[in-house]
Amino acid sequence: MHSTIRDCVPGAMPATYRERRAALKERAVVRLRKGPIRPPFPQYIQNLSQKVLKEAVSADGRWLRGSRIYLVEFQGVDQYVKVGRVGSGRSPAGPDRWLKRIRYHESIAAVHGCALVDAWVSVPIQQPERVEANLLQDIRAVPGVNCVSREYFQGLPFEQAVEVTESRSDWGWAILEATSLLG
Repeated sequence: MHSTIRDCVPGAMPATYRERRAALKERAVVRLRKGPIRPPFPQYIQNLSQKVLKEAVSADGRWLRGSRIYLVEFQGVDQYVKVGRVGSGRSPAGPDRWLKRIRYHESIAAVHGCALVDAWVSVPIQQPERVEANLLQDIRAVPGVNCVSREYFQGLPFEQAVEVTESRSDWGWAILEATSLLG
């Protein structure tokens, strides 16, 4: 039996879809912070992760071939944001490569008790290596952010990571068409 967002959030349902999604994310984050849980995660956390991936890319751009930048947020006892890219300027990624890459990171995170709770994926871009390198430099410069590994950051609220990403001026395309769970 499939659960819906309505089944997952106790009490009165918030008025808007964004409010419901935020409430579901908050419920998952509260549970994940309490202490390690091992896969399989509770159904409402699995549902959140699936919705996050479905909504990370606009419907128009979901299956376009090309290189992309992505941000993913994982929550366990600790929270972290992973910044990455798929494809390169010389070899654009296939249309579902971003999804496979994020699923790979999700499976590694699950082993450590962390679940995917948010994601942002760009439309196909040119020069992804340059954009990624500049973006990583910008995120490392955010006060209070701890770079725990080259592309992994703690102390960085996901919404702030999206803001830094969307404020970049070197995307190489006119309109940012990527979407975020809460943005």
